[in-house]
Amino acid sequence: MGRLALLLPLFLAACAEVPTAAITVDERLPGATRYTMIPDGAVHTRPPAPRDEVTPAADTQDARPHNPPRIVVTRYDASRSDNGDGTALCPFDVQAHGFPAVNEDGTSVAYFTAEALSSSDGEDELVLVSLLDIASDTDSKTTVIVDGDQLPGKFHCWRLYRRAREQAARLNAAFSTGWRSMEHLPLDYEEYPSEEDALGPHARPVEKTRIGKEVVVRIPGVKVLARAPADWQIVADKPWEGGCWFEPPVPAAIWADRETGIATVEVMQTGGPCFCYASTAFHPLLLPVEAFDEIDRRNLRT
Repeated sequence: MGRLALLLPLFLAACAEVPTAAITVDERLPGATRYTMIPDGAVHTRPPAPRDEVTPAADTQDARPHNPPRIVVTRYDASRSDNGDGTALCPFDVQAHGFPAVNEDGTSVAYFTAEALSSSDGEDELVLVSLLDIASDTDSKTTVIVDGDQLPGKFHCWRLYRRAREQAARLNAAFSTGWRSMEHLPLDYEEYPSEEDALGPHARPVEKTRIGKEVVVRIPGVKVLARAPADWQIVADKPWEGGCWFEPPVPAAIWADRETGIATVEVMQTGGPCFCYASTAFHPLLLPVEAFDEIDRRNLRT
């Protein structure tokens, strides 16, 4: 934390060399400031590379590929019973395809998680699909596909399997229309941001980082493309039991939808003692069109 505190004034000083960004409020993220683009400064004088013009299809709605998210529960293979290598150590697997996904009006993101306590062998695996409400940054609904701690008894695995199949069928029906998969953005994470990059300003890739209580998508030393509140600290439900502690949360990955500008940040946090559970979480972020353009131009160059 001390190192970050020392670097933060350097970051602010570097940003002072370019014009200040105007601030607007986006109603989809109440209480969150949406920063417009910081205009190019003297360090960024090269014009953008020309982009080939694409003639839009006659009917864009029909031309857009339909790729809704889907949950697949593999067949129950009794020959795997002694291996303990399936979901919740049972002889089947739950697979997620196309998650996270956004609904067409850009109000919700559906995401998939499958996690178990590190202190276990995986028998307590919890497999969930959650709906993240963009406006409130809260999960509006969570569906349990598998909970390895439930349905104990002689036919434990078979009953978990039957329930998983039923839940997957309901979810797939709900996601069959009005939802589309999001794109994974190739952004590196910088834990200790530095403006003294060996690369010149034109060659620096777009990165994601966490500064204070904000997550920032930026070109180091050139411009901030987007930022959002990032007060992500996970608090143990019962901190007095076992003395749980957690490493600072980090933005592990970002997925986005180019049409709506909606993005979601996958946030991971490592627990201290092995029985301290720090679940993966997702939080919203809004990206302007230029962010996608810069990522395409800087991070996907060959």
